[in-house]
Amino acid sequence: MTKLECENKNELKAQCNHCKSIFSAKSSSGTSHLRCHLNNCLKKVNKDITQYTIATQLSLGGGPSIKNYKFDADECRRAVSTFLLCGKLSFRKLKNRDLDT
Repeated sequence: MTKLECENKNELKAQCNHCKSIFSAKSSSGTSHLRCHLNNCLKKVNKDITQYTIATQLSLGGGPSIKNYKFDADECRRAVSTFLLCGKLSFRKLKNRDLDT
């Protein structure tokens, strides 16, 4: 949101940086309508986190090479399930503080 200059000094307005909608920004109006709009704005672009994540893998020559890494939630669930089932562990193992994020 960007604060807009108004002719009337008692009137404050804010403009969405994504869709350019204009909202009241007076302290008496509160801010929940601004927060709700930012959460639901259709023009807001979420950046893909994978563009910031890199991983290494062995290349054909045996040395490390950099590649793009993409997190797959389904693959992670399968790996955790396999870990628990093959190790005959309880789900309480997942309460381990080392696994907390």
